[in-house]
Amino acid sequence: MTIEQTIQKAMEGGWKHPSYLEFEQYDEKREEVMFWGDGTQTDRISIYKILLDSLFWQALGKAMNWNGTTYFQMKHNIRDIFPDWKAYWILFILDLSDGKSPEQFFEKIN
Repeated sequence: MTIEQTIQKAMEGGWKHPSYLEFEQYDEKREEVMFWGDGTQTDRISIYKILLDSLFWQALGKAMNWNGTTYFQMKHNIRDIFPDWKAYWILFILDLSDGKSPEQFFEKIN
């Protein structure tokens, strides 16, 4: 999926930025998302502000039918069970920490 498709999918799942009504477009060069505010102007928001919003990921998970749970086990006996939406969010952050872009992560999601 593209960033725009991902945002639209999260909106289908019920997400909306608290201050904005309609998604307009994603400016990849600036890494900003544009939303129509009150209908007369467009406001820009960093894509990272949106992608760090847990409500965004919950809504995306709802729209994508990520209804299960994921078990993580790491070194030193750290174990946990997460809802699938949170597991995808964790994997997204891991990709960012490896130098990948949001676009590269969402290209893998369908």
